[in-house]
Amino acid sequence: MTKKSLAILLSVAVLLAGFALPAGALDTAGYKILVFSDVHQKAADDPNLYAFMDTAIKANEPDLVILLGDVADPADRGGTMEALRQDAERILAPIIANGAKFAYISGNHDHDELSDSTRASLGGTHHDVLKAVAAVYRELGGDLYAECDAVSDYGGDNQLIYIRDAAGEVAASLVLFDLGEDGSSADSCGYTPISSAQQAWFMEVRAEYPDVPCYVFQHIPMPEVYDYYPTVPASWAAPLNDFCAKVDDALHISFRELVGVWEGRTVLYLPNFFLYEGVILEHPCPPSESLGEFETLRDDGNVVAVFSGHDHMNNFKIHRGGMDMWSIAGCAWLGSNANHYYRGASLITINPQRPGAYTTSRYTYEKAAAEPGAPTIETKKDNESIFSDILVWFEVALSVAGTPLRWLVDAFN
Repeated sequence: MTKKSLAILLSVAVLLAGFALPAGALDTAGYKILVFSDVHQKAADDPNLYAFMDTAIKANEPDLVILLGDVADPADRGGTMEALRQDAERILAPIIANGAKFAYISGNHDHDELSDSTRASLGGTHHDVLKAVAAVYRELGGDLYAECDAVSDYGGDNQLIYIRDAAGEVAASLVLFDLGEDGSSADSCGYTPISSAQQAWFMEVRAEYPDVPCYVFQHIPMPEVYDYYPTVPASWAAPLNDFCAKVDDALHISFRELVGVWEGRTVLYLPNFFLYEGVILEHPCPPSESLGEFETLRDDGNVVAVFSGHDHMNNFKIHRGGMDMWSIAGCAWLGSNANHYYRGASLITINPQRPGAYTTSRYTYEKAAAEPGAPTIETKKDNESIFSDILVWFEVALSVAGTPLRWLVDAFN
């Protein structure tokens, strides 16, 4: 090689290096977030889950993996921190093996399945426990744990992560809410809403770059998912729920209630699919009341979407207050009751030209099993009923039929 050729190559290399993207930056393929929700690691090894996670990460090459809560189920081993750590090590193994950056937020199982004595040893408060659990994932992840631009000192282990453009400027922000604080609500089901302290932290960190698009992640959905459910007389509850339970016993459709009470309303669990997009195979389980999170996110003006897990069988979106509100189906294999059409992970891709725009897709066990060179991955459980499949087909048909009306509703909402 001549000196002139070598000089040209070195000049090109230097030029390219000057345009190298900073870590966590938007590139031409967009910023890809792979979300695993409700993996529910139990005492037994779950090789099918691990093989799925490994294949999903290899196939999608995400910029960030988010564990969206209910990762560990340590109660079957005494609810100790040692048991929780074992669960975390197993779930993190395929993430670490692929060198993927990740972040974690707690779900109700990660917290509630610790014993009273374990919680007391960690300081006793809800905040102390959430911080201690998050510290396990940070320690095990080491340098692979995503670098946070802010972490709350109160209200759990809430995290802010900036996505930057090719020039290193902040293009979008990700906010990861931990569980709500104990005692913040007279809640039912033990599901506390995002607390006032967490909302105050959100407004504080958003003040630095208030105009950039924001994407929010939390384990438990907001109660506003019920705004599009019809209100019915309270007297309907007992007879309809008894009937539904008998049908479920006979057909195993995993839908045992038709009527429930949320925020003082008696609602019929038959969503309007002209307003919902996707599939709802179990009634959502948010807190029974809100402490104003929806209004806080809406008033921000630049929250694009909120992604929640918790309800394993649901995969749907509603648009309200200028935001998309997503419920992401579960990923677990052992003990999972998610339908095989949706069991898996969600891939969220943020548009590099317009960071306020994004796409989502489900990466299912069935897609993973079909990847060239993938290990053997089971895709459908023996106890999955054809009636569950029929419900999926029916709901998808309703959702597709409702698309034109949803466009009209979204335009005014």
